[in-house]
Amino acid sequence: MKLRRVGCIALAAFVVAGCRSPNPIPNQGDNTSSDRQRLLQERLRPGYRITRPSLAGRAPLILFVSGCSGFSPPNYADRADKLVRTGYVIVYVDFLRAHGIENACEGSGQSISVQEIAEYVVAAATELRNESYVEQNRVFAVGWSLGGGGVLSALNLIDARSSPLTAVAALYPACRDVGPWRASIPALVLLGEFDNIQPPEVCRALVQNVRLAAVQVRTYSAAHHAFDAIELPVITELKKEPTVGYNPQAAREAWDTILKFFMDAA
Repeated sequence: MKLRRVGCIALAAFVVAGCRSPNPIPNQGDNTSSDRQRLLQERLRPGYRITRPSLAGRAPLILFVSGCSGFSPPNYADRADKLVRTGYVIVYVDFLRAHGIENACEGSGQSISVQEIAEYVVAAATELRNESYVEQNRVFAVGWSLGGGGVLSALNLIDARSSPLTAVAALYPACRDVGPWRASIPALVLLGEFDNIQPPEVCRALVQNVRLAAVQVRTYSAAHHAFDAIELPVITELKKEPTVGYNPQAAREAWDTILKFFMDAA
């Protein structure tokens, strides 16, 4: 399926809302129950966007978990195209559509918690790792901003011995509501030094509470929130107001680090 290139992003696209979701996940008890996972998988399937390498056979899978505005910014499609050319299967995990909301950004009147996103991530990984074109022991997730918080929260729902995820990476994640996890699954947290939307010190405090050798943190100097979003203007100077901006060096180094991290984790 061909990925669409649409739209540009605004500042609000990266800010998490605090309103009640209109379509909450029904409480069915244990988060890992098979009935609950089937419900989440049914919600996710209509929104999957899958791109695969041209060569036949199994390939490693990367789940994309977007920020609060969903997959509208072209940065996702650009990155997916590059990763498919290097041999990865890419799947968009559209938690917004699955949850029945258009976006979860501040002012939208809609929201979803990082814990709810985590459930969608685990459900997607559990299902998609069994596809005939996926290497079951090489299933990764990358989350941006709110989605990054969801990817990290997913580690609270899985056990290292039976995890559907091999490793995860989170770019400038929303760490405020993420609880420390115990599963020793490789996790990479990539932060911007100048991020005043998702402050890096919040994520660093979280990682200190985790205390697992499997967690790595990188902080990029002169980098704002959304520093890998190529459609944004380049901004490398410190700002007082909430700011999103592209930093070419940070973006390049971050994605080199992610790919090496995934290769080493497999």
